[in-house]
Amino acid sequence: MWVGIAAPSREQKDGRIASRSCAILSLMLLRRFKPGDIAACLDVFDSNVPVFFTLPERAEFESYLRNLPGPQWVVEYNRRVVGCAGWAVSAQRAHVANLCWGMVDRAWHRQGLGRELLRVRLRDIAQDTRIDAIEMNTSQHTFRFYEREGFAVVSIENDAFAPGLHRYDMNLDCTPSWRASCAGLMVSSTLPEVSDQG
Repeated sequence: MWVGIAAPSREQKDGRIASRSCAILSLMLLRRFKPGDIAACLDVFDSNVPVFFTLPERAEFESYLRNLPGPQWVVEYNRRVVGCAGWAVSAQRAHVANLCWGMVDRAWHRQGLGRELLRVRLRDIAQDTRIDAIEMNTSQHTFRFYEREGFAVVSIENDAFAPGLHRYDMNLDCTPSWRASCAGLMVSSTLPEVSDQG
């Protein structure tokens, strides 16, 4: 499916986007992950080290991508993957869904891509009638984002990921009213979906 997003200006500094000001309205492609996306998703991960992830987590993320436990999405801009995220039914509790490894390239933060990746996952989960709760963990840098989307903090562990990088466990109850609201939950675009093949 296509997503209308305002792209950051293309001013460059040391090969990276220097400004996040909105310059043009671009169409992003939100699609299912393919095995050929692994290297690009690792690049997205690398752009977020060390503030949002730690380098030792990279091997765990790569193993996850090579052995996906559930659906995985990516978002493209000009045929380049700039974000990815997944979810899976808990191996221990079939009524719980876990959000997995959501991230956006550091240069594309605060452009709305994280919200699109979250919404498409919530729409997926809402259609699975086995699920009555969603669980996830994140850090102090992003838990407010998930709070705005209805998640609640259930525990905090300081320095859990690394010194100064704290773990926030969060959940969201899949109540009938929440599921009903998700029935109409769409990502920003009203354009038709496109094939995930190719």
